[in-house]
Amino acid sequence: MTRRVTALFRPYRGRLSTVLVLIVVSAGLGVVSPFLLRDILDVAIPENDDALLIGLVAGMIAIAIATGVLGVAQTWLSNVVGQRVMHDLRAQVYRHLQRLSLAFFTRTRTGEIQSRIANDIGGVQTVVTTTATSIVSNVTTVVATVVAMFLLDWRLAMFSLALTPVFVLIARRVGNQRKRITATKQGVMADISSLVQESLSVSGILLGKSMGRSAELADRFERESESLADLEVRSRMAGRWMMATILAIARTILRNPPVLVLDEATSALDVQTERAVEEALDQLAAGRTTLVIAHRLSTVREADQIVVLDAGRVVERGTHDELLARGERYAAMVARDAAPALSAS
Repeated sequence: MTRRVTALFRPYRGRLSTVLVLIVVSAGLGVVSPFLLRDILDVAIPENDDALLIGLVAGMIAIAIATGVLGVAQTWLSNVVGQRVMHDLRAQVYRHLQRLSLAFFTRTRTGEIQSRIANDIGGVQTVVTTTATSIVSNVTTVVATVVAMFLLDWRLAMFSLALTPVFVLIARRVGNQRKRITATKQGVMADISSLVQESLSVSGILLGKSMGRSAELADRFERESESLADLEVRSRMAGRWMMATILAIARTILRNPPVLVLDEATSALDVQTERAVEEALDQLAAGRTTLVIAHRLSTVREADQIVVLDAGRVVERGTHDELLARGERYAAMVARDAAPALSAS
C-alpha cells in the first residue's frame, strides 16, 4: 500500500520538495517571534531603548507577513499537487474498473461503485490536499517549538513535555473511534448511493410506482440519511471534545487548583471516547478534592461519596456499593442504565 501511494506522488516530487521547504522555513520563522518578544519585555522596554524596540517590533511584523505569504504559497502548491494526484487516482480506478469481468458488475451494486469513485476518492482528496501537509507542518512546528522552549526555559519545557503522554492517549483513543465511525459512514454513503441509483432511475421509478413502493423507499432513504447524520455528529463531537478536554486539562494543571469541579465532562461522548477522557481526568484528579456532576453513573462509580439529588433535595448519600445495597433511587438508576446494554447484547 505504501509503495502504491508513493508511486502516485513520484511524478510530483519536485513540487513536494518545495512544499516541505516552505513548511520548514515557515516553522522556523514562527519560533523566532518569542525570542523577539522576550527581548522587547526584558531589554528594550526596561532600558527605554526606542531604537531596539522599533527594530524588534518591525521584525515581528515582518515575520508575520512572511509567514502569511509562505502559507499562501504552501497551500496553493499542495493543492495543485493534491489535485493532480487525485486526477491520476481517478483515472487509474476508472481504467481498472473497465478491465474487470462482467461477473464483478453483476454482483456489485452500481451505486456502490459510484460511491467508491465519488465518496471514497473524495475522502482521499482531503488527506492528500490538507491532512498530509498539516501533519508535516505540525510535526515541524512542534520540533521547532520544543527547541525554542528549551532555549527559553528548560524547566518550563520539561513540565510541558510531561503532559504529552496524557494528550497522546486522548488523541489515540479519539482517533481510533473516529476511524471506526468513518468506516461505518462510508458504508452508509454507499447504501444511499445505491438506493438513489436504483430507485430514481427511469426503470426504478416505474417499478416503484407500479408496485406501490414509493412510500417504502422514501422511508428507507430517510432512515439511511438519519443514520449518516448521526455518524457525522458523533465524529465531529469526538474531535471537538478531545480538543476541549486537552485545553481544560492544560489550564487546570497550570492553575493547580486544590478543588476540581467536573460538570458533565463526558456527557456528549460515546462510551469508548468517554473511557479515554476519564483516564486522563483520573490522572488530573489525583491528590485533589474532586466534585463530579453527572447523569452518567459510570463516571461516579469510584467516588468516595455519591450524593443523589432529586428536585434540589439530597435523597441519598453513600458509596456505590452502599447505595446499591439499599435498593432505592440510585439502585433504580443503575438498573435503568444497565437495561439498554443488556437488551443490546
